[in-house]
Amino acid sequence: MKRYFTSTFIVFLICSDFAHAEVPLLSADELKSTASHIIVGKVRAVFSTTENNTNWEKTDSIAQIELMGVEKGTGVTGGDVIYAHYWNKKWTGKGDVPPHASGHSGVSKGDFVRAHLDRKNSTYHVILPNGLDKLKAEQAKATPANATANLQGTWNFVYYVEKGNVETPGTKQFAINENRLDFRAGGQTRIETTIEVKGQTLDQNFKDGQVYRSIFKRVGELLIICGNRDKDRPTEFAGGTDKGGDFLIVLKRE
Repeated sequence: MKRYFTSTFIVFLICSDFAHAEVPLLSADELKSTASHIIVGKVRAVFSTTENNTNWEKTDSIAQIELMGVEKGTGVTGGDVIYAHYWNKKWTGKGDVPPHASGHSGVSKGDFVRAHLDRKNSTYHVILPNGLDKLKAEQAKATPANATANLQGTWNFVYYVEKGNVETPGTKQFAINENRLDFRAGGQTRIETTIEVKGQTLDQNFKDGQVYRSIFKRVGELLIICGNRDKDRPTEFAGGTDKGGDFLIVLKRE
């Protein structure tokens, strides 16, 4: 079976005297099946505490991660901040090193990561031993996690501009499930469409051949979509302007 290694962890095993009875590395499939959540994000801070006893030094760390996308799991989405626990341990005693697990490879502020996590009692724990993988910035930004995964769920209209006129949001909603977007009103599905997401652009395809071309962005809990119907997409988030769209919608996740 093909194994899934991180460069940091390989260097650790080569250079360490403690490569005794390590927890076996997990393959990509094993990591995916074991994790309750798989996220891609940027480390904003790391908080660590170290304890020493007669023979061991153990460091527990919490990584504050701003999410760029979610590849598996519910309850979090791009733009959220989570805290992920990981640890490492080293022998400080005398004599031969006894068999032990040395824990995780660490991360630093500013690192881009893919983290395979196990959520227990609202706490995220990095899966041993290779559940924390550093990424290059371009890898993190290009990950599929930044596509429709960040848009899943039911979104309520909170502000709506149509051709420059402010409309009443009422009970309007967008319900997004994978690549399907349904427009709802009064709790009923009115229109079914499919969507294609690339970067910060969204194309909404209708069964009759119409295409709405939009730009979008996440701002905290809000999703802002600005689009045109059957013409080039807008270049600014505005309604009723030359560079704006036919419609501008601000939504909040239900």
